[in-house]
Amino acid sequence: MDQAIQNLKDHIFEKKQERTELEAKSAGNLLRGIAETLRMHATRLSERIDKQAETLAKVRDKALELIESMDSDTYKGLETSFIKWLEKMAGQRFSSIEMDNDLPTAFKSQDTPSLTYELLSHGTKDTVALAWRFALTEKFLDNSTQVLLSWTIRWWISTRKEEKML
Repeated sequence: MDQAIQNLKDHIFEKKQERTELEAKSAGNLLRGIAETLRMHATRLSERIDKQAETLAKVRDKALELIESMDSDTYKGLETSFIKWLEKMAGQRFSSIEMDNDLPTAFKSQDTPSLTYELLSHGTKDTVALAWRFALTEKFLDNSTQVLLSWTIRWWISTRKEEKML
């Protein structure tokens, strides 16, 4: 009987070891399965993010293309118009004007070196501002003289009032 008990104990011990091994294998299989599932989801997510990034890059490139084409046409002729108006108002005072894209940056006269806008006198700044407004109106408002004169006169009067208050 002792031998039978011992055999049963040994058998129980073996079965417990088998169960432990099976549990370890099943846990390992489960972990491998989970890891594989996570890898698969991560790959899908990465692919989706890549596709969205490509789409956004295409949209960005197209938007920049459109902006560039619109910008290049927007100021076409504006510089020429501005210089024309400034020459009409200031005579031959400036021999040339340096432009940075759409804004004047330096004014060259025959007597002095280049002057930036900040170094111009108040009267000359007014003249430049009026010439700029005339050029803008001519470009964007299709030569609407009434709007141009009304807009310019109101601006000039308001500037004079502000200067007197200071």
